[in-house]
Amino acid sequence: MCIAHQVKSCHLFINRWFHSKIDTVHSVRKKSQSSIHRPPLPIRVGNRLIWLLRLSLQKTLRTIKRILNRSATLVGIQPALKNHHDRRALYKLLKNKYGYSPSPLGNELLRVVLLMRDGTTYPKSSAFIRLIAPFTHPFMKDKVSFTIVDSSSTQVPAGTDICIVQRTAFDTQIAAAQLVQNLKLNGTKLVVDNDDAFSLLDESHAEHSTKDQKHEALEYLLKKADQVWVSTNALAKLYKDQASSIHVIKNTLDERIWKHDISPATGDQLQMVYMGTATHDADFDLLMNALDIVERRFPGKFQLTVIGVSSRALPDRPWIHRLYQPPGGAIYPNFVDWFVKQGPFDLGLCPLIDTPFNSCKSDIKCLDYIALGALPVASNVPAYKTQTLGKYIIRLDNTEEAWVEGLTRILRDIAAFREQRHATTTDAQTYLWSKRSSEVAARDIYHKLSTLNRN
Repeated sequence: MCIAHQVKSCHLFINRWFHSKIDTVHSVRKKSQSSIHRPPLPIRVGNRLIWLLRLSLQKTLRTIKRILNRSATLVGIQPALKNHHDRRALYKLLKNKYGYSPSPLGNELLRVVLLMRDGTTYPKSSAFIRLIAPFTHPFMKDKVSFTIVDSSSTQVPAGTDICIVQRTAFDTQIAAAQLVQNLKLNGTKLVVDNDDAFSLLDESHAEHSTKDQKHEALEYLLKKADQVWVSTNALAKLYKDQASSIHVIKNTLDERIWKHDISPATGDQLQMVYMGTATHDADFDLLMNALDIVERRFPGKFQLTVIGVSSRALPDRPWIHRLYQPPGGAIYPNFVDWFVKQGPFDLGLCPLIDTPFNSCKSDIKCLDYIALGALPVASNVPAYKTQTLGKYIIRLDNTEEAWVEGLTRILRDIAAFREQRHATTTDAQTYLWSKRSSEVAARDIYHKLSTLNRN
């Protein structure tokens, strides 16, 4: 704490001192210029020297600021200018997309800090789904006041009741331990939110090479947390021995950004979509041979729109249509706003190879497709074997034959399938907005936070 205050004080002193010197130099120069129309040569030379001195002072100031910002990060202080700008941009996004405005501070409000990787610049989709959407929901108004901070911070504002760390926010266990120590000094409770089985990542996954230190930090926080939230029962089982109190909060969709009037697909072609992060190369490979066979049986009868999914160039097929997000479209609410306008689609594909890591995943992709009015066609793996959602999903075994047969049944009579799909997706959307909306998550989260804060 002493080091942190010294760095912060030094930072403020340098700012004020150099700015005062620059202002003084500027006023001297301005005074000399205004005294006569064209100053004599010695004054002009002096002005030139003053100008050079000002440039030198500004360059020195920038260098010292850069060093101090780096030092501040090491001791847990946010570089104020940069993060203030980023945080304003983020809260503007929350206002535009979620209609969110902060609640006036009051003693009755729960004060929460959301600590997420790239929290004030570029929060990941899971941060929006699991934390930002529920905390900005109108249900939380006048109940909770929250602040978003970046994972470089190991401190929280004074008076914070609960700090929620999301996924692998910290790169090292040292930083995570510093946060835990500071929370104890402030009397702040710790919650860890996680929706992936990072301990089960294998070498085929894109994040395997960077998982070690991040996962060590996550495991440390899981053991120290007052509560742990996970997205599936499989994750709760995986981490039950590490967490003293573990709770399942399912992934949900927010009606403020997802709920749109979408016309059903028409025409002679079956419209399919496969959307996901660019980490699904193995899952996409599962589909390719099956789709080639289906296309030979029904030439020109379907189109597959691919968004993200693969880090490689896709095979050259006339029935593959690859869409790219517009600039800024990777930020989750911006992506959703763009994605819902790309249809309409008949089917949403969810191939998923059966691995221990994937077994702990949630059914969020199926929810995405249901919101679009598309019927999910998913691999018959644990992630998609949910009892409540099962009747709204077509599940196929992870074999070429199963995918060929499943798609063939649909393509034999597209019109009949569309009638059935409309009825199924209508029921599915009723389930989605009544049981798996961000309002449901907000109520669950508030109940858990209130209980934790009283204990």
